[in-house]
Amino acid sequence: MPQNNIKLVWDINRSRVNIYDIDIIVLPEKLATANVDALVEEQDTALILSRPDKITDSDNKPSWVLANQLESQNLYQPGSIIKRRGQPLRLLAIVHDFDNEPSWHSAWIKQALQNILNICKVDGLKSIRFPVLGAQYGRFELQAFLQLLVNALRKQTGALQEIYLIVPPEDCPQALLWIKELAKTINNND
Repeated sequence: MPQNNIKLVWDINRSRVNIYDIDIIVLPEKLATANVDALVEEQDTALILSRPDKITDSDNKPSWVLANQLESQNLYQPGSIIKRRGQPLRLLAIVHDFDNEPSWHSAWIKQALQNILNICKVDGLKSIRFPVLGAQYGRFELQAFLQLLVNALRKQTGALQEIYLIVPPEDCPQALLWIKELAKTINNND
């Protein structure tokens, strides 16, 4: 009997949950192709994550030279957002400080989410795409992130209509389930 390969398909229409009049669309990275007004990138206080060549392209310099270069640069405040112009707008969310263990803290992620949503309001952004902050380069729990996101959305006003939340493929079903549970709780409390 021939074996049929089964390919699971992620249905974008079934991965959309409305919370506080904003659609949250849970997607794996490879399906995140929608045009958005802004992209959020998880970042650290020294912007090392955006410049891996700074570490790997050493020109055969001793490691102490590289360490001195990294130590002498200006550091960004955890929880802050750096705007990089372009189409789409790039928002660097500073949620890691590699001088700490763990490198992230929920307060920084909460502040970054509030700052992202404020930028959306001020700039009139209608759609945004971002990863689970603190989990891309750290171990921040998906469920804790979703709770912070929903809490931040509670206070959101403005033009924002869609959030494309990029989640590792193996976590998409669980993320969608948790988002739906949060939406149900909100609807029951309203």
